This record gives sequence, C-alpha cells and structure tokens, in this order.
Amino acid sequence: MNSATSSNGEALAGVARPEEAPRANLLRSAPVFVLLAVAVTSEWNHVNPDLWRQILSGRQILHTGSAHLYDIFSYTAYGLPVRDHEWLAQVVMALFYDALGVRGLFALKLLCAGATMASLACAFAETGASARLQRIILILIAIALAPNMQFRPQLFTFALLALEAALLARETYRGPARSLWLMVPGFALWANLHGGFIAGLGAMGLFTVVTGVVEFRSGHLRRGAALSALTAACALATLANPFGFHVWTTVLSSTTNATWHKAMADWKPLPKALVEELRAGSLNGALVVVLVPLGFFAALAAFVALAPSGDDLPLVSIAAVFIAATFRIIRFAPLAEVIVAVPLTRHAELYFRRRVSARLPRAPDFGFSPFLAAILAGAVAWMGGLLTNRLTMYPGFFYPVGAVAFMSRQGLSGNVLSEFQWSSYVMWHMLPDSRIFIEERAEILYPDNVLKDYIDFYLDRPGAERVLAAYPNQYVLVPLGSKVEGAVARNADWKLIYRDNVAALFARAGSHAASRFPSPVNGSSPPAFFP
Repeated sequence: MNSATSSNGEALAGVARPEEAPRANLLRSAPVFVLLAVAVTSEWNHVNPDLWRQILSGRQILHTGSAHLYDIFSYTAYGLPVRDHEWLAQVVMALFYDALGVRGLFALKLLCAGATMASLACAFAETGASARLQRIILILIAIALAPNMQFRPQLFTFALLALEAALLARETYRGPARSLWLMVPGFALWANLHGGFIAGLGAMGLFTVVTGVVEFRSGHLRRGAALSALTAACALATLANPFGFHVWTTVLSSTTNATWHKAMADWKPLPKALVEELRAGSLNGALVVVLVPLGFFAALAAFVALAPSGDDLPLVSIAAVFIAATFRIIRFAPLAEVIVAVPLTRHAELYFRRRVSARLPRAPDFGFSPFLAAILAGAVAWMGGLLTNRLTMYPGFFYPVGAVAFMSRQGLSGNVLSEFQWSSYVMWHMLPDSRIFIEERAEILYPDNVLKDYIDFYLDRPGAERVLAAYPNQYVLVPLGSKVEGAVARNADWKLIYRDNVAALFARAGSHAASRFPSPVNGSSPPAFFP
C-alpha cells in the first residue's frame, strides 16, 4: 500500500478498501463485454473534412521518404516548409487505406478503439470496483467517446492517453510500479502521431507534482524523485521525432492561434459551444458536444464529495485540470472523459460500498450475459457500418460532388478558393492540376495574414472583396445560398458558371472559363461517399 493511502486511511474508516478484495478485470472475466464497448465506441462512422488530405500527406511522405515536406497543395503557402506533428499517423492511415481501402480505415479505427477500451478496462480493474460497476462505466464512456472516435490522428491520442491512465491507476492504487516506465517509449511514439502528447505529458507532470507534495508531507522523497526522473525521460522522449524541439513549438502555436480559433467551433469555450448549439436548434449537438461531458464531470464531483479519499488525489487533480481545460476549450472534452473515468469508477465504488455496509459480502454479479453482449456487439457493428465498405458523410453535411465533377468533365483547373471544409475533397479529386486557398493544417502552415483574409472572406466581413482581388484565385467554390455566395455574386469581377443543390462555382469574368458558359449550368450534386 502506498504512503498516500496510509496517510489517508482515516478517510475510509469502517469501509472495506477495494484493494483488499480480489480485483475484477473485465479483460479476463468479460472480454465479450469489452468487445461490445469497442463496437459502441466505433459506431459513429463518418468522413471528417480532412481525411482526404491526411491520406494524401501520408502518401507524399511515403513517396519522398521524408517527413520534411514543403506545401504542394495550396497556392497561398506553396513551397513553405511543413512541420506536421501528425506525420506518422498520416503514413499509417495511407498504408491501411492503400492496402485495404475503406475496410483498412475501419480496421485501423477498430485497433485504436480496442486499445482504448482495453486500457480503460485495465485501469478500472485497478480501482477495485465491482465488475458490474466497471461494465456500466465502460459502456457509458464508450457511448461518450463514440462521436469523437473518427478517422483522424486523434485516435492514437485516445489509445495512448487511456494506456497512460491505466498505468497511473496501477501506480496510484497498488504503489510504485516499473510498468509506468512504458510511457517513455510511449511518448516517443505519441509525439510523432498527434499533438495530444502535450496533454498526456501535462498529466504525467501533474501526477508527479501532486504525488511528490503528498510524499513530502509524509516525510518521504524517494517516490517523488523517481517520478520526476520518469517525467523528464518522457519529455526527452518526445524529441525523438524528425523535427526535434520544433514539434513542441508547432503544437503550441497551433493551440494558441487566436486568429484561427475564433472561426473554429471545437476551439471555443464549453459554455459558448453550448449556447451556439442551442441557438442553432441542435439538441443532438448540444447533447454530444457539451451535456455528455458535463454529466461525467458532475458525476465525478458528486462521488468525490460523497466518498472522499486522499489515496488518489493525483488522479482527481489531473481530472480537475482536464475539466477546467474543457471549460476553456471544448476540444479537450473527450480527453477529459478518458481521464475522469478512472477516479469516477473508484469513488463510485467507495460510495456504494459505504452505502451497503463494508461488512456485507460482495453481492453476486448477476445480469451479465456473454451471449447477449456478443449479439449486441454484432448489431452495433452492423448499424454502424463496420461491416460494409462504404464510408458516409456527416448527416446534414454536403460536399461539392457535382461541382467538382463538372470541373473535371469540362477540363477546368487552377487555383480554387473554396469553403474551408471542402478543400481536402477538392485536393483529392483535382490534384495535381488545381490547388486550394487554404486547408486543414491552417494554424501550423499559413501566415496569420492569410488566415485572417480567409476568415474575412468567408464571413463576408469588410475586406472580403479585397481577398477576391489580391490573391491569384481563378475559381471560387462556395455553398449555395451562403452569405459568401451573395458577396461573390455581387462582385462584377466574377461570373457564376455552375450551380446545383449544394454549391455555386464562379470563374473570373473575362477568363476563358467564363466565356465558355454564357449562362450558368444547372446541375445536381449526389450524396457523397468516401473517397
């Protein structure tokens, strides 16, 4: 038993400590239920706007044999160096897709989801909670993570953060363990996969600080010193990447780019995100983006208050910081859910044990049927499209399928100023003959003046017309009926040449393309499927 537990034993007087009973581990006792959690976590399968570019970037790295690249996709940053901290994730995505197509992407997602759920199951086992409680929280966290478990490099962050949570839980509830040193190679890998490694390293650092303070107050220094050495080793391991220390500056500049974040929904504070979802009439969006994380946060606060215990103060402190970060930036919500799940399981178990009396034997674990869990897992996989070879778009989100097909048929190519979330689709279907104005790596690649100009244009702010004239735009491709479409239509320097139920395509007045179409061509845009 670690010293933090010893120094806080009085908080649990009269309560049977979870670590005194045999620990239930779902990976051993209910592996089919863990598979059900994996299926639930993988149930939302839609194309993210940057998926095309992720695979293109991975192919570019494989083709050149180097992660040190220069931009070839846009005309506003062409030739600028790209320090892409997600380079290895893009290579993996390209390899899986090129080998197996869409099924390869499903396989990669299932591997990451499986690693995430398996690590959380191991973390829950360390809390000493009953198998029933572990199953309940595992399926709830699977439901909560599902909307965020998309085909993006953050899949790797979920898996590695869950692994870190499991190792920290073992260190907390069983005492010092050498297994925590697995995070050193883990961070070396993480720093090449996704910028979320900084959040993971922050969790490690906070765990070290809080544990060190608790140990110091108990008159011990050895454990704090060992954890400090481990945290330093993890930080140094992140430098094992093609860009060295620049991976830090790139990620930090990405997370602090105020110009771009003002235009991005997932960088907004949690209260503001909730208000905007409700104003837009999106109850589903409010539920998924805001209310589910708030439910987890409230549950942790309630159970910690009802069943306090000082033995996991480091884990509760990390959870509190991640919750605070979520209120500042909604993007942290799924990471906070992963971190919160472990102390939530622990304190929920303590509360229920106190309530039924510590002296009563553990109740038999009824209510779990492996057969039923297997049936449910298969049904969820079927409904989520995991068994198909088709990847659909987000409901209500449309891509310019008809406009891009029209340009290809007519041999139209050049510089395309398009809706930001369409750029990856345009790149995939129109490279190498066309380039785009801006794409999803906006905050790590483009100068601030380009970002500001794009935002001014898309929001039809003063200066939007200057953006149309100041850049070598040859085509403008925008959503039909949008505010920006009206702004371009009113500009005499641009002529509408094509429109359908999704997009409007403009060419420069007086250009060869404009002269070919005296009146706009009316078309239709069918539903889009990846690719």
